[in-house]
Amino acid sequence: SSAYGQVFNLKHLQDFNGHYNIGGAGTRGVTLGAGKAGTLMSNQSGVIVRISATQKGVAVNATGGGVDMQLK
Repeated sequence: SSAYGQVFNLKHLQDFNGHYNIGGAGTRGVTLGAGKAGTLMSNQSGVIVRISATQKGVAVNATGGGVDMQLK
């Protein structure tokens, strides 16, 4: 299975890098829309990412400690 994501509040590309916490500050203001599901995470720069699985029945879960993401 694989996953994809949508990014919100990204003002500068370098702001994407960092540690993302599940349901972090600012994620409560993001509307997923009808039928949309996913895991909302935010980092120290206020960037919000919604991660979803591409396969039905597959849940995308990060650990309670969050996840580090960095652009290559």
